[in-house]
Amino acid sequence: METRRMRWRAADIARQASLVCNSACCHPRV
Repeated sequence: METRRMRWRAADIARQASLVCNSACCHPRV
């Protein structure tokens, strides 16, 4: 099982999603 890798992947995806949300979702005027 590769739980560590999945966790790292989830963390990376969450980080990228957060950045995208901060620049797009949270700020519609971009």
